[in-house]
Amino acid sequence: MTSVIGNDNKKTPDVFSTRLRRAQKSGFTLIEIVLALMILSLILAISIPSLASYFEEQRLRSSMHQFELLIQEARHLAMTTQHPHQLHFTEKKVELFDLSLSEKENRTPIDTETWISGVQLREKTEETPTRYVMPEDWIFSSQGLCAPLRFRFTLQKSWMEFSIHPLDGTFQKLEFKIEK
Repeated sequence: MTSVIGNDNKKTPDVFSTRLRRAQKSGFTLIEIVLALMILSLILAISIPSLASYFEEQRLRSSMHQFELLIQEARHLAMTTQHPHQLHFTEKKVELFDLSLSEKENRTPIDTETWISGVQLREKTEETPTRYVMPEDWIFSSQGLCAPLRFRFTLQKSWMEFSIHPLDGTFQKLEFKIEK
């Protein structure tokens, strides 16, 4: 007698065709990929201008902070040494000098701060109330007092305007505009 192990009427599954069907079901269609890329490009198009203005604002704030530290240093040195100190401005940097040294002596800057690339510092004066000009010198007396100043840091179309209190040398931010 012959024993039947399996039923010959049923088809045995082919291992290769099963794997092929699984591979066909596990991929992304072209439409899905294109849709994902369109969504990603839309998100990038919206976020890039705001990121650019954020980085521009940070460059202006960094310049302003460095300048504020130099002002505090000048005021502190003027009060502790009891000698007037001067900030001398150029297009690319500002230098701190001790005015007790005569010009005949080799007067070298105590400290120098170079402006961040593209950032400009301008002063608003009573003679030029509608425009800003490059300041030349700013002196701190031996008591730490200075003339009140109103400055504007500019970077391309963006700017930050602030004034400096003559008694304590603190910054008072007035207004700013960051262009996208």
